[in-house]
Amino acid sequence: MPREITIVIVVITFFVLLLFGLNYKIARENEAHVLERLGGFYKIVYGPAIFFNIPLVQRVVQVVPLNEQKLQFKIEDTESKSTQTIYLRYKIVEIKLFVYTALDSIKELKNYIISHITPEIGLTEDIKHIIREYAEDYGIEIIELWYK
Repeated sequence: MPREITIVIVVITFFVLLLFGLNYKIARENEAHVLERLGGFYKIVYGPAIFFNIPLVQRVVQVVPLNEQKLQFKIEDTESKSTQTIYLRYKIVEIKLFVYTALDSIKELKNYIISHITPEIGLTEDIKHIIREYAEDYGIEIIELWYK
């Protein structure tokens, strides 16, 4: 076999192995990978798992943590110039809803909380219930919500 053909076969084999070797993904424990195929929802891969992405056809849209998450942020009252820290413990329960409802579901929830909690009213049970219902629309289960 001529030397040029051997070199071409080696180069093509190298690129094929590189193409397929780089497209294996690992889903760790307590995380889920949302996959799209040709731009539409395909499936959710729950960890631990190893899966293969088909190049140019399939992609991982988002990696979603399945364990309990914590979030804290500050709210400043413009009139009294006081700040309060909101603490939130949540868990993502509906992955597809979480990924496709908004570009950043956690940011949307945070903005909603900021707009509904005022220092004068505080965090009543009614407001907590409203926030929990809003979070469910994004696939999020609020475990605990409080402020200092």
